[in-house]
Amino acid sequence: MKKIFLLSILFISVLEGIAQDNIIPLEQFSVDAISLNDYYKDVNGVLDKFVGTWIYDDGRAS
Repeated sequence: MKKIFLLSILFISVLEGIAQDNIIPLEQFSVDAISLNDYYKDVNGVLDKFVGTWIYDDGRAS
C-alpha cells in the first residue's frame, strides 16, 4: 500500500511539472514562435467584440 501511495505521488508530481506554465496574451500569438508549454489566453477581452447578434448590411438601401 505504501508503494502504491508513493508511486501515485510521484506520478502526480511529474504531471504537474509538464503542465502549460506560460500564459501569453492572445495579441502576442505568432505562428513562428509556438511552444508546447505556452498557453495563449484572451486576457484583455479581445474576443468579446465577436459575441452577440450581428446583422448583415451591404450598404444598399432596402
